[in-house]
Amino acid sequence: MEKQTINIIIGGRSYKFQVAPENESKVRTAAKRIETKVTSYLQRYDNKDMQDILSIVLLDTMSVLISLENKDEISDVMNQLRDLDTKLEKYISSR
Repeated sequence: MEKQTINIIIGGRSYKFQVAPENESKVRTAAKRIETKVTSYLQRYDNKDMQDILSIVLLDTMSVLISLENKDEISDVMNQLRDLDTKLEKYISSR
């Protein structure tokens, strides 16, 4: 699979990434969202340097990711419970 080089700007710095063509839009969207958060935090915390701002963005982003992972875990449990409920209903109705 051939990768392509794209330039992404995060925190005022340019970074080159090698990405598969099917992942380019995801990487660009991620970079835009990071830049939006960086801009927002820079406005709120004008006394912080870029490393502090990027650390805050990282912490915020990971917190959201962990919340989503927890929702997926709950969703999996709920699906398993529904499956079990269906099996129990079939078992009870077959008796």
